Amino acid sequence: MPLLEIVGVTSTNMTFCVGFIYLSLEREDNYVWALSILWVVMDEIAMPNVIVVDRELALMKAINVMSGTTKHILCKWHINNKKCAS
Repeated sequence: MPLLEIVGVTSTNMTFCVGFIYLSLEREDNYVWALSILWVVMDEIAMPNVIVVDRELALMKAINVMSGTTKHILCKWHINNKKCAS
């Protein structure tokens, strides 16, 4: 089962675990479900302005479905390792 790891970054560049969600498949509807859980948990605390992805197209589509204001950008590590080039 694919594992979706959700990590946050503080203003001092410290990372922290927000949550882990096992998905049955890496499909848009599963990502929408996972993000809806995140949105419920986060409520009004601090919704993310940016989500960094590894070019998982289903996740990128789900982000657009769930929030028109949250941007998604590609992970620098994945770009440097040419995973996103194909």
